[in-house]
Amino acid sequence: MTNTGNKTMPAEELLSEIHRNLVMGSENLCSVVPRIRNRHLLKEVTSQLEQYAAYTRTTAAMMKERAIRPKKSYPWKTVMVRGNIALNTMFDKSDSHIAEMISRGTRLGADQLEKTVYRMRSRGCHPDIVAFGRNVVSFERREAEDITRYR
Repeated sequence: MTNTGNKTMPAEELLSEIHRNLVMGSENLCSVVPRIRNRHLLKEVTSQLEQYAAYTRTTAAMMKERAIRPKKSYPWKTVMVRGNIALNTMFDKSDSHIAEMISRGTRLGADQLEKTVYRMRSRGCHPDIVAFGRNVVSFERREAEDITRYR
């Protein structure tokens, strides 16, 4: 949807960015799950994945309401992420190293999404979408902090 009205384009951009962020976060976590040995860390990551799924469903519903289609992801990005995770765990397979990788990646995703939230808010994005974006950022910041217990 490319309506030039005040709220349509910022809404489309923000919801698309939220969706991209959630999908990427989920894919990254799924890539490290097979490498986790600590059952408590695995439970934490599984819980995080469930919350990502819930936020993704909400985002999809918000996009559907506004006739916004999620942008296609690029398979090469997934391959690059998996390769990077494999490389980063080649010499250090410890759960503390994996927890650090998760924390770093989650913080990076939150930082990028937060910039988009504020930019789209200043462009007049609907307050409900901005609030939802802030909730996702808060969730990711909490998760990035919580996972540091395993470092």
